[in-house]
Amino acid sequence: MKYTNTAGILKDRLQTSRIVADGAFGTYYAKIYDTNTIPETANTDASDRVERIHREYIEAGADIIRTNTFASNTVSLSKDFEIVKDNIRAAVNIARRAASGTNALIAADIGPIPAQSMFERDRVIAEYVDICKVFRELGVDIFVFETFSNLDEIEQAI
Repeated sequence: MKYTNTAGILKDRLQTSRIVADGAFGTYYAKIYDTNTIPETANTDASDRVERIHREYIEAGADIIRTNTFASNTVSLSKDFEIVKDNIRAAVNIARRAASGTNALIAADIGPIPAQSMFERDRVIAEYVDICKVFRELGVDIFVFETFSNLDEIEQAI
């Protein structure tokens, strides 16, 4: 596995400027495309839409774009983990295409996995670890864990 020197890049940039990240991908996607599906399905079904939004964020000044993977998990996608991995791979590839030729960095975006009971906790924790492994295998080394109220669930993944 080859990882970038993202920590060094971030340190250098922070010494001379501020770093701006994208935001509200899902909200923006829903506004533009008015679909009743989660935007993560577009990673494999309408990648041009995802790439367009990434490019717009970069053109607006984003130094970091987050992959369209907030809900890329087995529960939110209602798919097995092999399909989730394919979705994550597609999202990383789209973000890389959008960032190609720019100085934008790519961050893995990970949102909460909906769980119905405490009995599912171990499965959810293991899935976060597996999701992070996929991103690492793809060479992504900035991770954004969004909207978590309980850090215990992601501690092992971190």
